[in-house]
Amino acid sequence: EKQRLREANEQQNADEFVNLFEGDLDDVPTNEELEDLWFLIDYMVNYEKILTEDNPLRLKKMQYFLRDVSTRMTMNNPLATLFLGIVESKLGNLHEAEVNTSLSKSYLKKSAYWQIRFKILDLECLYNLSAVFKGKGCNDYY
Repeated sequence: EKQRLREANEQQNADEFVNLFEGDLDDVPTNEELEDLWFLIDYMVNYEKILTEDNPLRLKKMQYFLRDVSTRMTMNNPLATLFLGIVESKLGNLHEAEVNTSLSKSYLKKSAYWQIRFKILDLECLYNLSAVFKGKGCNDYY
């Protein structure tokens, strides 16, 4: 609930966000940084693995999880809808992939909170679903 309130409050003007894993790992994070750390860990545990996953059964489980996140747990979440689009693409559901990718772009455009996170994590290149489908991540473009 706290995360949703923060997202709503930062729609127009987002607070600073940094990838704490790129800094000094011996530093003790502040309470605000702990929220960002939780976000980063959630991304790494639940989303990043989708880029390299090819097992149809695992992708199906991820599809159910992301549908729940996108429709029940959060609203207007470009991260969940983008990765749902990626999963749908990998499962061959190209229409659903395009719908979710378009929704994600729309949500991202309206939220400074999400824009700064997508920028720091370099996620916008993932909108190229054909590259993601071939197992490439953003770092493969550089």
